[in-house]
Parts: sequence; C-alpha cells; structure tokens
Amino acid sequence: MLVYDVLGVGIGPSNLSLSALLYPQNEISSLFLDKKFSFAWHNGMLMPEAGLQVSFLKDLVTLVDPTNPFSFLNFLKEEGRLYRHSMTRFPSIKRKEFNQYYNWAISKMANLRFGCDVVDVTFLQDRFLLNSTSGMFAAKHLVVGVGLVPYIPDFMKTHLSNEVFHSSEYLQRKDIVANKRVAVIGGGQSGAEIVNNLLNESSGDGPLSINWITRRYNYLPIDDTSFTNELYTPAYSEFFFKLPLNIKDKLLDYQKLTSDGISQDTLQNIYNKLYEMEVIENRPRMCHLSPGMEVKEVAVNGSSRRITCVSMQKDVTVLDADIIILATGYQHKIPAFMKNIQGEFRNGDQIVSMNEDFSIRWDGPAGHKIFIQNGNKRIWGVPNPNLSLNAWRSAKIVNSLLNTERYLLKKESSVFAWPASNEYC
Repeated sequence: MLVYDVLGVGIGPSNLSLSALLYPQNEISSLFLDKKFSFAWHNGMLMPEAGLQVSFLKDLVTLVDPTNPFSFLNFLKEEGRLYRHSMTRFPSIKRKEFNQYYNWAISKMANLRFGCDVVDVTFLQDRFLLNSTSGMFAAKHLVVGVGLVPYIPDFMKTHLSNEVFHSSEYLQRKDIVANKRVAVIGGGQSGAEIVNNLLNESSGDGPLSINWITRRYNYLPIDDTSFTNELYTPAYSEFFFKLPLNIKDKLLDYQKLTSDGISQDTLQNIYNKLYEMEVIENRPRMCHLSPGMEVKEVAVNGSSRRITCVSMQKDVTVLDADIIILATGYQHKIPAFMKNIQGEFRNGDQIVSMNEDFSIRWDGPAGHKIFIQNGNKRIWGVPNPNLSLNAWRSAKIVNSLLNTERYLLKKESSVFAWPASNEYC
C-alpha cells in the first residue's frame, strides 16, 4: 500500500490552500479526499448578489506566497478577465466569482479525490489508516479540514423538513417559497442575504410575506474598520492563542460583530427595497421586522408552523409561517470518523486544545501528527473560521511537515504591539 506523507480529509478553502502551498514542495506526497462528488462552497447561498466580506488578497496563497500560481490574480489573468475586473465597481468580490476561482484551482490539482467518504481513522504501527468508501489509504500525517456544520437549535431538530431547513440549503429549496409565509430566523449575514434575495423575487415567484426574526436589538452591521481588521492577522491570532480561556471568552463576546454582523451594502439594499415597495409603490407591507425577539417554541399548526417568540420585555408574540429558514449559523464538531482518535485535545465532540503548528495533542506517537484546519475559535480567536488566515495556517502546517521554515512567517507590521499574554491578564 502506498503511504503518503500527508492525507487530507475535506476539500474546502482550508485544505485547498494547503494543497496549493504544497504544490512546489516536491518532497511531500499528498492526497486530499472529500465525500462530495464535486466541489461545493456554500452552494446553498451562492446568490448572484452575494459578496465576500474579506479582501481578494485573502485567497489560497497570496498573503504568504504572492508568486504562487494559485493566486486569485493569476486566475483572473489566465481566464482573460484581469483588466476588465480591475475596472469593475463592485463593493466586494462576488462570491460566485471566488467560487469559480476555487474550481479553477481544483482543475489544476492532481492530488484531490472527490466522492470518497472517510468512514474511520485508525493508527497502526507507523501510519494512519483511513477507511473510506473508495478503499483504504495510508499516511504518516493527517490533516482534517471538513469545515463547520450547520447549527440547529435543539427545539427545532424535530421540525426539520422540506418546509423547515437551514440557510445552507436555501437555493436548493427556494422554489417552494412562492406565495407562502416565510419566517427567517437569524440576524446575521446569512439571514440578511436571504431576506434581500426574497425581496427581489419577481412577482409570482416571491413569498406572500416575510417575517425576519432576531434576538439582536437591531439588524447590526459588521464591524469592518481597519483597526478591527487587525484582529484578523497572524500576530493577533498568536497573541490570542496564549491567553487563558476566561479572557478568550470575553474577547470573543466583545468581537462578535467583527465577523457576524451584516455588510453595509446588504443592509442598505434591504432598506432601500422596503422604501421602494412601501413608500414609492405604496404596496402593503409584506416584510415584517422582528428584532429583539427570541424564538422559544415552534408547533405544528395544520399545514403551517406556529412560532412563539419572547421579546426583551418578556412580551409574547405568536407568528404563523408556512416556511421556516434557520439562519442560525454554524458550529465546530469533531467529525465522526475521528472516533478512534483520543487524547487531551478533545472533550466530547469539541476540540479544546491544540499546538502552535495546528496539530492536536493525541495519544499516539508525536512524530505522526494530526493537524486541524478551522478547529475552534476559542483556541485561535475570531479569525479561525474566516478566510483571512487560511494561507498563514496552511503555511504553518507545511513548515511543520518539513520541520523547517519553508515559508517565512516573520511578523508583519501592525498598528498594535500585542502584549505578552501574561501582561494582558
């Protein structure tokens, strides 16, 4: 059996970045596996109007290896659209175009295998063995990059159906919203993008009504200032890594809107559309905004659902909906195929500790590493699930695999001088 130097599970932006940075490293053999039959990057939310919330420089490679052939700029050049792209006035890069970029990169990588579902991982003698639907694979090291999973509140799990679903399935299900009462639960970017998309549906294809429900006191914008974006740098992430957990939790709470707010453009588009519909066109209000409302219960009411909400003032409101879309975010979970891998890194299905090279502290030999991409923002901070540090994290993994600093990751200039963690406490 061929023993690779490294096997990756999951082919998303994180492991694509690692594959791209491994491309020039001829001394490392690698293979990446994914259970999907083709690349899918939030396919359920690839609306035409959806844009990135980060710079295009935060692609697979540029921030650690600007001359790498897998950069977004090289994609534009090879596709014959670089000059024309430079003349656009989009407020942000279209998410559809970044998805095209990822697929372009995939077409040039020979070390990716789709339609291969990893069932379990074991370690025997001197290698990891990955049992999959396509057979057995072996490697000295393992990289897990399967991404986050949709978060479904416990009281909603029994209601999941064709009419009650997570936002990640929106585009696959949206054909059922015509002339229906739709409730969108969640006041972040995903909820806003869905509301914006529904409002712009042509007559006859759109919903009868929309009720946008969020616990937040308002529909809050993302904090996207330059000072805030300093939190999405390697220097801050390394500072955060060494802090005690109680301080980390406070900072994550303070910094929530640096990643979980709504883009200014999306908010303005929604506001403008409501103005056009209700004021200029004098149409009856069909989009009802319900900020400061927490969903407490959902009950079946004939062919629809009855939603019970409680306000900040403890007032109870009951709403009826035919369709419920859960824009409730995502969560970290250790994948089921890791059930045989034990160690101090895990607490149930959560990763609770990690080394500075993104390897975990497992019970096996230290010379055989398991790296986790996008494992837990309580370990590395708000940038961890974001695209911002993909290239840096992958470069640290490459350096660890080679046991040398192949990619130079010296500290960049920063407006902040992050203190030692003990000084901060």
